[in-house]
Amino acid sequence: MARIPIDEMEPGGTLDELVARRVLGWSLRRPCPGEIVRMPGGWRCRKCGKTGPDEAATQHPELPPRSSTNIGTAWKILEALAREGARVEVSANRPERGPEPWCAVIVQGEREYRAGGETAALAICRAALKAREG
Repeated sequence: MARIPIDEMEPGGTLDELVARRVLGWSLRRPCPGEIVRMPGGWRCRKCGKTGPDEAATQHPELPPRSSTNIGTAWKILEALAREGARVEVSANRPERGPEPWCAVIVQGEREYRAGGETAALAICRAALKAREG
């Protein structure tokens, strides 16, 4: 399967998982500390929203944070990078920077990682992923 360029990644599960693993150190097998609610035909986790069939165990792997669609979660990524010494900037995009309405810039040492997006959260996730893949 061909690798999708970071600037073309859409918001959602795949991007959220990559950012969670590569930027935040999230583990795919991390158990969710959520509360399971039984419903007709299955269960639902109150913390992460994951659902499953009736016969499923009460523990499940935690879903990655929805950082590409939630600005509050995306902002935590910038805070983590800033604690590591990176300079971060998120702004409404100027036309000379590209066609997308938002731009995120992460500067680590002499390297600058820039990405745009339809939302600030998407721009942040793309730039953070670029910074980690350096």
